[in-house]
Amino acid sequence: MRKLFRFHRGGLQESLDTMVEVEDFHDIARLIADEFGSIVTTDISTNYVGDDSARIGEEWKETYYVLAKYRGVPQCVGMSNFPCEDW
Repeated sequence: MRKLFRFHRGGLQESLDTMVEVEDFHDIARLIADEFGSIVTTDISTNYVGDDSARIGEEWKETYYVLAKYRGVPQCVGMSNFPCEDW
């Protein structure tokens, strides 16, 4: 299955419009750095959300919040369909 990432946006369609295929969390870290610059760290973690496949397809059966730190506090910057592992 493809590894996917999308940024957190106001609505589902706005979020899906940012969806990209990635190799791993190094790619996601680069995307976050490009989007937010130095205001958000690439100290990334994930938190399991649940099954979102009913809304957006089988590739999102497992959906994770992607968290990055802003001023030291984890903030949701996007979603992935795979967990962050040691990278």
